[in-house]
Amino acid sequence: SRKSAICTSDGVGMETPVWLARDLILSAEGSTRTELLLAAQRVLKRHTERERDAIAARFEALGLDWREGPASGEPMVTLKWDPQGPLVPGGSHTLEVQVENRGEGDAHQVVVWLEDPIGLVREPEFPIGLVPSGETRVWRQQVKVPHGLSDQYIPVDIHLREHGRSAHDLTVQRVAVAPRKLPRFGWRWQVEDEGGAEPGVIESGEHVRVMLEVRNEGPGWATAPFALLRNRSGRDVELTEAILHPGIARTPQGVPCVPQGQADATCRPQMAPGESWTGSFDLTVGEEVPDGSVLGLDLGIGDERAYDWLAIVEEGFDGLYEIADPILLTVRGPVPAAVTEQVPLIVLDRVPAAVTSNRLVTLSGRVSDPQGLAYVVVYADGDKVFLQDNSASPSVQVPFTAEVMLEAGRHVWVVLATDTSGHQTSRSRAVWVEPPTELVRALPE
Repeated sequence: SRKSAICTSDGVGMETPVWLARDLILSAEGSTRTELLLAAQRVLKRHTERERDAIAARFEALGLDWREGPASGEPMVTLKWDPQGPLVPGGSHTLEVQVENRGEGDAHQVVVWLEDPIGLVREPEFPIGLVPSGETRVWRQQVKVPHGLSDQYIPVDIHLREHGRSAHDLTVQRVAVAPRKLPRFGWRWQVEDEGGAEPGVIESGEHVRVMLEVRNEGPGWATAPFALLRNRSGRDVELTEAILHPGIARTPQGVPCVPQGQADATCRPQMAPGESWTGSFDLTVGEEVPDGSVLGLDLGIGDERAYDWLAIVEEGFDGLYEIADPILLTVRGPVPAAVTEQVPLIVLDRVPAAVTSNRLVTLSGRVSDPQGLAYVVVYADGDKVFLQDNSASPSVQVPFTAEVMLEAGRHVWVVLATDTSGHQTSRSRAVWVEPPTELVRALPE
C-alpha cells in the first residue's frame, strides 16, 4: 500500500492508512458495520479529492496542466534522440518524448511510459498532462548509455495512458547503438623480496614487491583500466599498495595530459591498443608467521567501463568483469617464478546481423590460447547451444558453430571461453529477428 505522511490539524504526522482509519472512525455516526460502510464512501471521496488536488498542484509546479476531461483526443507519441544517429556507448543523449494530439478534442492527464530490456531509460515515466487539439507537448530526459554496449538495436516499447481511457500500447521503437571495440588484457607478474636475510626466499617480517606488467592486446581502448591485489591471508599479510591504474593519463578524447600527474575527472589513465604499462604492488609479511605457511593473494585486472556489458550485466556472467589470477607465497620458501598470462582470443567469423528477417541464425568462429583451452561454450538466450570440453586434453584452438531457430524479437548470444588456468573471456552479440512479413505490414510506423 502507498504510504505518505499526512499532517493533521493538531500538527501530528501520520501515514495515510492510519489517517484514513482515524477519519473513518470520526466520521461514522455509530460503530456498527453498516454505519462504518456508509461513512467510508464520504471519507474516501474526500480523501480522493484531496489527493487529486495535491497531485495537480505538484504537476502545476512543474508547468503541467493536470486537469481532468473527456477522452476525446488522439495523442500520438514520437521519440527523438539528441544527438541523432546511433547511441554512443558511454555517451550522454537527450531523449525527447513528443506527444501530438491529432484528434478533434483535447487529451487530458496524458502519461507516456517506456519499457526496454536493459533499463536504458532510468526514469521511464513521462507525465505530459493536457494536450490541446492540434498541439504538441514535450518532455526531455538525459540518458546515459552504458559503456560496454555495442552494435545492437534495443527495442523500446511505448505505452500511453490518458484520463477516461485505459492504458494502451502504441508501438515499438528500435534504438540503434554504435559499435565499440573492447580491450583484451595480457599480463605478467613477478615477485621480488626486499631486505630479507636470504635473497630469493620469502621471510616473515619481510617487505615484498609484486611487479606487474599489463598489456592491451585487443582492438579497443581501455578507458578505465584497473589492477587490484587482494589479501586472502588475514593478518599474516599487510598490503601497503593494493590498487593500480594502468595506462597513460589522458583526456576523454585520448590526448595525453601534460604534465602527467594524478588522475581526475578530466584526465585519467587509459591504454591504447598495443600499449603496455608496468607498476608494482607492495606488501609486508607478518613478523610471527610460521615457516611453511602459504600466503594467498588474488590479482584482479579489468576495466571499469570497457567490458562485455551484454554477457556480464544482462546475461549474468559477472565473473567476467575482472580477470582473476592467484598468487601464492610460501614463508621460508623460494620466490615464485614469474608468470605471463593472457585471456583466450575469440574470433567471430560468421556473425548474424543486428537486425535480420531470418529465423535460422548462425554464429561461428574460433577460439585460441597458447596455453590450451579447457572449455568453449556458446549460449543463446541463456541456453547452451554449443559445448566443447577439452579439459582432459587441452587444445590451443577450438572452432565452433551454433545454429539456432529463433522467434521474432531480441536475442542475446554469448561465447564463453576458459583456458587451462581458469581465465575466462567472452564475446556477445544481440540480434533482433523481425516478425513475419505479414505482421510487419500491420505494425505502426
